[in-house]
Amino acid sequence: MDPRVIYCTPFFVAAMLIFVVALFTYRRRKARGAWYLIFVCLAASFWAASEGMLYLGLDIETNMLITKFQYLGIVSLPPLALLCGISIFGFESWITRTRLLLLFLIALIVIILIWTNPMHKLIFTDYY
Repeated sequence: MDPRVIYCTPFFVAAMLIFVVALFTYRRRKARGAWYLIFVCLAASFWAASEGMLYLGLDIETNMLITKFQYLGIVSLPPLALLCGISIFGFESWITRTRLLLLFLIALIVIILIWTNPMHKLIFTDYY
């Protein structure tokens, strides 16, 4: 068996299982924190699937493009997980538009830094 398949299969299986959790959570979407958990699962599933794609042995340019898209899932997970926890424990009053904007503004700044990295090399200094 090709070693690339052995390395990428666990990521694809994990992505699929996490997506199944999102589907089961969608069935109970009226529960407290369910929507945040759905988005956490979708982001984690996207991250796992894109990580699995990196092990397929593609060329460096394709891997860099996959990595740039992968960060969409990576940077959205911490704010979504925080919002999920806040919501599940009953502190929804803490979630305001300003705080949401600040949480996701940090994620947006990281995404911009990732996509503009060839200009400043602040995130990745070398590709191999």
